[in-house]
Amino acid sequence: MKHVFDSFDTDGNGSLSPEEVMNVLRYLGMNPSTEDIDSIFISTDKDVSNTIEFDEFSQWILDKVDITSKNDLLEIFRLIDLDNNGTISTDELRELLYGLNINVSDREIERLMQQADVNGNGLIEFDEFVKSGGLWTRIKLTVGVVRSFYIQAEFDSLARQYNQLIRLWVPWYEENLGVTLDNLQNELDAPNILELGGGTGNLSAAVLERYSQANVHVVDSSSKMIDFLIFSRS
Repeated sequence: MKHVFDSFDTDGNGSLSPEEVMNVLRYLGMNPSTEDIDSIFISTDKDVSNTIEFDEFSQWILDKVDITSKNDLLEIFRLIDLDNNGTISTDELRELLYGLNINVSDREIERLMQQADVNGNGLIEFDEFVKSGGLWTRIKLTVGVVRSFYIQAEFDSLARQYNQLIRLWVPWYEENLGVTLDNLQNELDAPNILELGGGTGNLSAAVLERYSQANVHVVDSSSKMIDFLIFSRS
């Protein structure tokens, strides 16, 4: 994780600035706005220093990045496969390593290719990518962190549109809320309720209509969702 952190920390001062995070995202073909970067820092920068220190960075990796998941690895693979042809070439690997500030020689790049290229065709296919270790693990982790940052920013950007979008994604959304309430049986007038993944708080609001004295705790991975919930319910 320290190697990955150092790849992001281009000025070597021991912390990541918003500009450093933005540069890495842009290198992998993403175009984050300043608001997107703010969302990432709200979620990651626990001491509100406007920088991400190593302990904050490593905790983010532990919480958000899973390079044992084939689905996650496929998305990471696609970010490296610049021409989208289903394989990673030497040129694509070289370009990736250069952009992520992972300094290796051409000879070391050749060794990396040979290490993963089991069938010897000069290209890294997805199954070979999944099984590759060594420096490949660091590459997967680095790209996985970038992807997780972008996912966080994208999800946060949906907060204001969430109430409209959720009804498009789930046409029976209102009925779903009703069924949940009907199956929520509690003899107490003031139950303690924990909602995991509360979004903008629609279910919690419905619960409070039925149990006005309830003590409701809402958890969501998006700070923007929580902000919207607090603003709209206050």
